[in-house]
Amino acid sequence: MLLKKFSEHSKTLAFRLTVWYAAIFMLFSLAAFFSVYITVKSQMQNGIDEDLLSETKEFSEIYALKGIEEAKTLMSLEAESEGNAKVFLRLLTFEGKETAASNMTSWKWIGVNKTALETISRTGGNYFETVTTSRPFHVARTLYSRLDDGLVFQMGLLIDERRQVSHLMRDVFLITLLIFAVFACLAGWIMARRALRGVEKITRTAETISSGKLDNRVTIKGGGSEIEKLALTFNQMLDRINRLIRDRRDMSDNIAHDLRSPVSRIRAMAEMSFASGSPGEDENSMAVEIIAECDSLLELINTMLDISEVESGAAELASERVDMSWLVSDALDLFLPMAEDKGLILINDISDDCLVKGDTRKLQRLVANILDNAIKYTSAGGKVRISTAKSNGWIHISISDTGCGIPEKDIPGIFERFYRCDASRTRRGFGLGLNLARAIARAHHGEITVSSGKGKGSLFSIHLPSIS
Repeated sequence: MLLKKFSEHSKTLAFRLTVWYAAIFMLFSLAAFFSVYITVKSQMQNGIDEDLLSETKEFSEIYALKGIEEAKTLMSLEAESEGNAKVFLRLLTFEGKETAASNMTSWKWIGVNKTALETISRTGGNYFETVTTSRPFHVARTLYSRLDDGLVFQMGLLIDERRQVSHLMRDVFLITLLIFAVFACLAGWIMARRALRGVEKITRTAETISSGKLDNRVTIKGGGSEIEKLALTFNQMLDRINRLIRDRRDMSDNIAHDLRSPVSRIRAMAEMSFASGSPGEDENSMAVEIIAECDSLLELINTMLDISEVESGAAELASERVDMSWLVSDALDLFLPMAEDKGLILINDISDDCLVKGDTRKLQRLVANILDNAIKYTSAGGKVRISTAKSNGWIHISISDTGCGIPEKDIPGIFERFYRCDASRTRRGFGLGLNLARAIARAHHGEITVSSGKGKGSLFSIHLPSIS
């Protein structure tokens, strides 16, 4: 059971962050200790070496001035003053033979280093050596120094106590480090839990929302900019989901409303035709109305299906080289009679070499929907201009009109399904044309933008990636 719980906790982000905190702390602590330890140990050894050099220099000067007998006396006095068990001094030949020495009773474990003698006989100078014995454990620092008359002065200093100090410092630090490691793990766990508190809040909110409470939101203060940004993004996502759900509900209501009217008329006409008992001119007229209403109903349903297919990516788009200049020109020819019937002026400002890759029929419908709206909402005597241009790897198709324009408050919603401005509610339509146009543009990795104002006309711009 405990192993299972530990296995579960070991997979959490808080556990991994704790391990990282503790590991980094231990690593830097060890680095700091070794730096201090090596520095202290080096300084201690340098101090010992300086003491040996100072004593050797003093002995060399006395030996040079007063001779060997005075030097022997000095050696004995120096060893006795410091303690014969702690210091020794002796004179050696280059063959290693001892010619004079202080009391060496406690230094029988110290031998003569032939390599040191050979080195200073060849190069002169001084030769330092650290000598260790295990039984009993002793450590000494010795110095070989060449004198002027061919003898070698050797001095040794017992450094057991100093070595013990460095070892004690090491042991104390390691124990302290272990204690600190425990506190580091505890502090790391607290820091990790505190840092992840915001994530836990988001998780709890997500669990609450998954149970059906869609109005819940994450409230985080002081969680750090990253956590606050995550919470903000999460809340924005929830708002978007709520809008989608609400829009879908509204869409269902609108569909029911838009379907109810033509179906009711169809049923009423059919009942009247049935009640008349004999076919005649009225029945034929009713049949024509029924067909028209059915066509309107089918147009609504088919447009909705087209939008759903394009937005979901289920629609299979052809990948053809499409000349948008030709496509826009063809659309102008198609809508020219409608514009002339309304007394509108169509202005052609189409440039050549506007190639894109996409589905010709879908792109035709995209342009047709925008152009149809421009003509529909422009009064007699007005103008509709359509132009194409190529720049920076994009094809820009602009359709402007001098119609009634779109109020600023309505611009954010005109590309949504079934959205209709106040000015368009008196005209026949379902409010799906612009939504389908935007879906087709985005399916071709493009976009549609609009610039308008009430009474100022509208400018719709289609942006599609170009090909060479």
